[in-house]
Amino acid sequence: MKNQSLVGSVTAASRFEDTRKNLSERLSSAVNITLKPNEEEKEKQDLYQSLWTTAAISTGFHTSALGTSIGVWLEMVEPFRGIFLASALVMGGVICYFLGTSRIAENHEAKWLDRAKNLEGAFIAVCDKEVERVNRRILDGVSPYTRFVESENERIANLQEQCEGIRSVARNLRNRIDKLR
Repeated sequence: MKNQSLVGSVTAASRFEDTRKNLSERLSSAVNITLKPNEEEKEKQDLYQSLWTTAAISTGFHTSALGTSIGVWLEMVEPFRGIFLASALVMGGVICYFLGTSRIAENHEAKWLDRAKNLEGAFIAVCDKEVERVNRRILDGVSPYTRFVESENERIANLQEQCEGIRSVARNLRNRIDKLR
């Protein structure tokens, strides 16, 4: 079934509302497909597990530093080596924490940048299809007028050719009459 013409139609405004709703539904669908909200809980668990692991490793370093410090205080460990070891363990814990959290942030940033790129591609595809559909509907709506204008242009061109022919004949007659005088 061919689309009804938009030109001269009283219901054109409701068609635009239908187009807006259709576009909104398609964009929402693209968002849901791209972002996959049903995987949200799994991502939360993965993030929690990554943060917990980083914190546990960092805490392990700090606990070892504390144990070494207690060993120095109880004179079970040589002070120079104990302080050096405790300092190294504290620095190791700090470095582990910052490297772990930055790695987690980079992974999530990469995931979200990829999702943004996919979402942008989906939006572009949906909008391109909708623009094409609306353009086709507009062309279908104005096609009777386009055909009328084209046929009128052809008719005018034919009339101009006929007029040019009549002018030519009239000129020839005038020239003959002028020769006869």
